[in-house]
Amino acid sequence: MPVKMTKREELPALDALGDDIRRLHDKVAPKSGPALKTGTALAMRVGVELASGALVGGASGYFLDKWLNTSPFLFILCFFLGSAGGFLTLVRTMKAADANADGEKEKGYNGS
Repeated sequence: MPVKMTKREELPALDALGDDIRRLHDKVAPKSGPALKTGTALAMRVGVELASGALVGGASGYFLDKWLNTSPFLFILCFFLGSAGGFLTLVRTMKAADANADGEKEKGYNGS
């Protein structure tokens, strides 16, 4: 027969468990900060976003051309659409990075 607990005071083990989880999360969770926003990481992200847009667009167009027998029309169209999408993502990423850099300047971060 299950035991019915009605009072919050009867659950000290759950409170202690919650405290342990928060403490471990604070110790293990990655810290967001200048160390994770390096120029190399940003350059890699921008390159991957631009290349992946073109690659996914080109692959989609290639397989649509094979399926619909319209070679090379859809390949070219999808390649340029994918490239444009990758470029738009690149612009958004650079705007966000610029906004983060401006915020760090206002906080007085000097890069060291």
